[in-house]
Amino acid sequence: LSGKVLSYLAQGTGDLTVEMLKSIEKVFNRGPQFNKVVEFFWEAVEEFNKEEIKMLLKFITGVTRIPKISEHGNNFHINIMKMNCKNPDSQLPTAQSCFNKIALPMYSSKEVAKERILFAIKNCLTLEIL
Repeated sequence: LSGKVLSYLAQGTGDLTVEMLKSIEKVFNRGPQFNKVVEFFWEAVEEFNKEEIKMLLKFITGVTRIPKISEHGNNFHINIMKMNCKNPDSQLPTAQSCFNKIALPMYSSKEVAKERILFAIKNCLTLEIL
């Protein structure tokens, strides 16, 4: 096996799309208000470039590729949860990459969501040692 084939089998493709991310989402705390925030989230992500989509996946999960689906199914999900906080439009989302979880404040618009999410994914520190 070549390195590329082995990498693909172990890690999946490096070409991420918003549809691929949507296909692995699990949303918690559903309800009319939070459903709107999740809608803002995906509308914002649809405007991301390919590098920003990879940065988002890494922010949430610690990886830049979606693992291949095995014969046992794919239990790799992005868990989207509501963050309870005062002044949500001034808050950044948080992530727990060990649990593939992103917590979103109750943003008031797609524009606010996009600005805060981009800031978080571009400026967060990782646990990697350089």
